[in-house]
Amino acid sequence: MGLVPTMANAVNLIDGMNGLASGNAIISALGVAVLLWGTPQATLALLAAASLLGFLVWNYPQAKTFMGDVGSLSTGYMLAMLWIAATTHGGQTFLAAGAMLAFPLYDTLAGIVRRWRRGKPIFDGDRDHTYDRLDQLYIQNPSKTVLVVWLLSGLLVLLGLWVNQSPLPWGLAGLGLSLALLLWGAYRLGSL
Repeated sequence: MGLVPTMANAVNLIDGMNGLASGNAIISALGVAVLLWGTPQATLALLAAASLLGFLVWNYPQAKTFMGDVGSLSTGYMLAMLWIAATTHGGQTFLAAGAMLAFPLYDTLAGIVRRWRRGKPIFDGDRDHTYDRLDQLYIQNPSKTVLVVWLLSGLLVLLGLWVNQSPLPWGLAGLGLSLALLLWGAYRLGSL
C-alpha cells in the first residue's frame, strides 16, 4: 500500500469525534508550513489549514456538519501530498514532516496490532482507538479528549521541527523514542 492511500485511510480512521480529524490536520498542515517556509508548498499547507479551519468552526465542539468519508479521505490525501512535497527538501525534512503527520498513522498502526492480537479481522471497526480509550478511561468528555489529541499533535509538530534541525542520528533516535512512548501509551490505554 502506498503512502497516499495509507494516509488517506488513517485520517478517515481518526474521524471518530467532532473536530478530531480536522483539528489534527490543521495542526499538522501548519507544522508542515513552518517546516517548508518560503516555498510554494508552504503556501499550499497554509491554504489547507485555513480551509480546514473554516470547516472546524462548524464541526467542533458541537457538530453542525460532518467530514464524512469524502472529507476525511481527501484531507488525508492532501496531507500525504504535503508530506511527499517535503521530499524535495531532503530525507531529513521528509522524516520531520512524517513526525508532524504521525498521529493518524500511529492510531492506525495501533488498531491493526490490537485487532491482530485479539484474533479479529484488521478491517473490522471498533471503539478501542487510542482517543476512544483515553476518553472512556480518563477524560469522559469527547470535546476535552479532542483537545488532548490536538496537544499531542502539537507536540509531534515540535518533534518534527526538532528532527529537521538535529543531526540525523539524533533525529532518528528521537523518532524511535517517540514511537516507543506512543506505543507504550496505547498499550497502557488498552488500545494496542
